[in-house]
Amino acid sequence: MDNIVMAELVNGSGPEAGRPGGPLAKRGSNVGGGLLSTPGEGVVTSLAFRPDQPGSRIQNVLLAAQGDALVHVHIGTKRVLHTNYEPGNRLNVVSMRPDGAAFATAGSDYTVRVYDEATCSTSHTLDHGDGVTTNGHASNVFALAWHPDEPQVLLSGGWDNRVLVWDLRVHRAVRSISGPHICGDAIDVQPGSGIVLTGSWRHANPLQLWDLGSGRLLTNLPWWQPEPNGCLPYAARFGPGACSSMIIAGGSGPKPMVRVYKMKALGDVDLLYTVRLQRPVNALAPLLHPEAAMAVCCDQAVHTIAL
Repeated sequence: MDNIVMAELVNGSGPEAGRPGGPLAKRGSNVGGGLLSTPGEGVVTSLAFRPDQPGSRIQNVLLAAQGDALVHVHIGTKRVLHTNYEPGNRLNVVSMRPDGAAFATAGSDYTVRVYDEATCSTSHTLDHGDGVTTNGHASNVFALAWHPDEPQVLLSGGWDNRVLVWDLRVHRAVRSISGPHICGDAIDVQPGSGIVLTGSWRHANPLQLWDLGSGRLLTNLPWWQPEPNGCLPYAARFGPGACSSMIIAGGSGPKPMVRVYKMKALGDVDLLYTVRLQRPVNALAPLLHPEAAMAVCCDQAVHTIAL
């Protein structure tokens, strides 16, 4: 497995280091030896890869959430290109839209924020529904997932046992799914089917599939483990591209691990393999080249596993 140790990253001085980012994009400078100077803020809670942009001078960019900072990192040189800050909010999750034109963040202030990638400025602040059938989140938000076929649709979930479906065209939540207790990067939408995958940090029925249109539970997936509560899911994803029938899940407990499944039909899955780890899995992110793979975030290191 290839590793990126976040503490080894250095400040950027390249063409994108000073991009405008609105009122939340500037704060004190980073310090030598790490991204952030505050103890405990160095843990990476979420990551996302930016699709390569035609005409962009910089490719191979990783987004990492650490404390109240969202950091753009160049993978090859390990340089910090740009940092957005959300003061007073601990960022739990970042998600890049598949077209690379926007990204979203969420965390401890119960609010989902959408940014324009070209300027790193906020385009949407999502914190409410229609007040009748939907509301905003009532607790920490830990997961975000863009609809792969609908660029204006974004899903979020957290401690309030709900997955909210946001429509950026109306700037509010338009639907909710009740039940999942999301504590990590554990929501995804399968391309073409509208099936939603959730991973709940609990022993009973932690992996579930839902119908996006109706919010109906489709099936509970098996989560085999050697002992009760040996590992509870923090992160769950469908595989990227042609591997979208695969499900990858990982989490924390006495025996942290990543498990990879092959879904043949609803409720019919094969466990392909298990990767034992020393540290909890905080996040998963897909890689599409050179081959289908998944990036696994464990504390301050990022690993990759081939699918």
